[in-house]
Amino acid sequence: VTANLGIELNDNLHFTSITGGRHFVRFNGETCDGTSAGLGDCAYNEWDKQFSQEFDLSYHDERWNAILGANYFHENLRSFVPVPFPQFKDIFGPGVPLYEQFGQMPVNAYAVYAQGTYSVVPSFRVTLGGRYSSETRSSTGFFTGIPPIPVDINKKKTWTAFTPAR
Repeated sequence: VTANLGIELNDNLHFTSITGGRHFVRFNGETCDGTSAGLGDCAYNEWDKQFSQEFDLSYHDERWNAILGANYFHENLRSFVPVPFPQFKDIFGPGVPLYEQFGQMPVNAYAVYAQGTYSVVPSFRVTLGGRYSSETRSSTGFFTGIPPIPVDINKKKTWTAFTPAR
């Protein structure tokens, strides 16, 4: 779902709002090893929700062309992928061992930006601008392998950057 709203505040000033949202569910079974050996059948189970919002304010007149804005993005992805290995039945204990991938990965990103162009004369313009961005991803969950020893995948990382206009 996307909504786009534009408002002319006056002859020189324009406001824009863009909002988006998405919900995704996937259940998919397939042979994981890609061969006819049948080493494992996967059952992908994924759930995803996304939301984004952007606002910008633009200005223009005979000499100036400028924009100022901000955006935000959030996503939450959850997954569960069980892979049974019947060929190892009762080797590591009773039953069929199961490789499992289970986890959740939220993503949060935002940015603020501005750019202005000044027309000194019609054939010569000067532009200055930049963008600051930050994104944080974290993952929680585990992998359980063969033999069944859980491996923790709890991690978090943030990336930030300032990029000038080109």
